[in-house]
Amino acid sequence: MLKVVMTNGKLVELKKVLEEIKTLELNNVKFNYVMSKNLKLFSDEVAYFESLVKPSEKFIEYETKRINALKTKYAITDENGQPILENNQFKVKEELLNEFIQYMNELNIEYKEAIEERLKTVNEFEKLMEDEVSESIRNNIVIFKYEIDEDNIPKNLPEGLKQKHLDQLLDYLIKPKNEIC
Repeated sequence: MLKVVMTNGKLVELKKVLEEIKTLELNNVKFNYVMSKNLKLFSDEVAYFESLVKPSEKFIEYETKRINALKTKYAITDENGQPILENNQFKVKEELLNEFIQYMNELNIEYKEAIEERLKTVNEFEKLMEDEVSESIRNNIVIFKYEIDEDNIPKNLPEGLKQKHLDQLLDYLIKPKNEIC
């Protein structure tokens, strides 16, 4: 069994780690095999999660109007005409702030149902990410069938990858040499 409970959110993170590992040229067939098999297993589940959180057409319409208004009218722009972001948000022209607030209030009223539906979906999705992975995922993670010793972890993993992701891999996919399943 897994040493650590794997949540759906961790599965999504781990899939990203495996995608990063897949881009590396590692000379360890067994390691590559286990990582590739798990990536394939996780990919279907993550694709399913992504389909659950996909925004509605009405919400996309709302976001498009909101972003376009910011970009074309309300946002402060740099010398190249590109909107300036601060804390990952558009900076609004101070002289147009009240007009922007009024525009957003009207837009929020027009798309109230779509916004509420989106917030509900995102909230449910976040709760789903905290749940433990499904039994079918737990039972099919390849490490249970193909033991990898820590000694067999490729030594040519980039240092950043080792620091960033190796703990996750050890928690979920790599069985240390002397550990008994």
